Amino acid sequence: MQGDLYMKAVGLVTEYNPFHNGHLYHLNKAMELTGADISVAVMSGDFVQRGEPAALDKYTRASMALNSGVNLVIELPVNYAVSSAESFAAGALKVLNYIKADSIAFGSESGDIERLSKLAHILCDNEDTLYKEISKYTANGISYAAARQKVVEKLTDKDTAAMLTSSNNILAVEYLKAIIKNNYAIKPYTVQRQGDAYNDTNIRSDYASATALRGNLKADNISKYIPVKAGLILSSNANYIYPDDITEVLFTRLLDILFASNYDKNVFIENVMQYPDVSKEIAGRLYKSAMDMITRTVPQRSESKDNWAFSFGSLCEHIKTKEVPLSRIKRALVRITLGLDKKHMEKYANEPYIRVLGFDKKGQEYLSYIRKTVEVPLITKTADYKEMLLDDIHAANIYNMIVAGKYGVKELGDFVRGPVRV
Repeated sequence: MQGDLYMKAVGLVTEYNPFHNGHLYHLNKAMELTGADISVAVMSGDFVQRGEPAALDKYTRASMALNSGVNLVIELPVNYAVSSAESFAAGALKVLNYIKADSIAFGSESGDIERLSKLAHILCDNEDTLYKEISKYTANGISYAAARQKVVEKLTDKDTAAMLTSSNNILAVEYLKAIIKNNYAIKPYTVQRQGDAYNDTNIRSDYASATALRGNLKADNISKYIPVKAGLILSSNANYIYPDDITEVLFTRLLDILFASNYDKNVFIENVMQYPDVSKEIAGRLYKSAMDMITRTVPQRSESKDNWAFSFGSLCEHIKTKEVPLSRIKRALVRITLGLDKKHMEKYANEPYIRVLGFDKKGQEYLSYIRKTVEVPLITKTADYKEMLLDDIHAANIYNMIVAGKYGVKELGDFVRGPVRV
């Protein structure tokens, strides 16, 4: 937007982990559906919603997006990025509202915005009932997903409830709930997901899932599934990070908590329960695992259920329960790794900001316009707002330390690194 020229902005909530053909399809359809003049991607930083480090750092991923047609990339604050689908969506919509997006276009397996909106309204209207009924089921040993399915089916019907068995539908409904609850002037659109399923580990079509691509980052034929310019950026960056690469940092953090707890089980449990999604049972399992780490020798490939290799992935599998899904365990452990307890979740609500990761010429024009009217700090120079950005900077520093330890490559820190310009 410049002068009297008004430019419509469509928001895209993304992780681009990594950017692939499906993301390009989503971008192009979003622009077509909304008639927007500019695309604004709100993207997770160095840690993502599934409870893992991103495969590539946030600046590399932002560059891949900008070189593929996205105009502006904003960082989703880490406290929202590594949280439940509900908090992830709520945080992303806050950012899009602050940056004055006119619309949001999200992917879904359904592709039916009316059905998704109807379900979102029902869930908002029956929030207290949902919480109470789901709690009753989980208290009896039923998994959270199965419990939610049963309760939603009672409120709606079997086909409607079945929409919540698909990853993108779940997030789509949460985006809609955030719009409804906050009365945001953001019009929702949905783009039906193409190609392979979100969690598909095998490449079956030209629209491969990000999950499958992360498992094949070093394959010779991966360029087929990634836009050309993004592929060139990917091929020039071989510093890929995988979930188990955070193992050492995680266990060092657990040792720190043990030390601060004087190795007392009850104190340790009380301390780790300060983190979201950590129940007393999970905290107890964590204590046992942490003590095992320093008191036992465990064979790397032991088949006993009581023996497990000391890695992030195996720890997650070891402490998960039927009632608590693996993804929630992973997010809890990542938050412990980063030191982001429940108090940190309140931080953005009290001190909101817009953190720019990159832009092209059109994105820069849009930033120039909203800078005049935006109601929260619009940050392109990190050093000027380091206290406000401490959580994001700390997460980036840990990520960069992991990269340095694995590859011997020292990245510029968030204190001095500026936005990507295309």
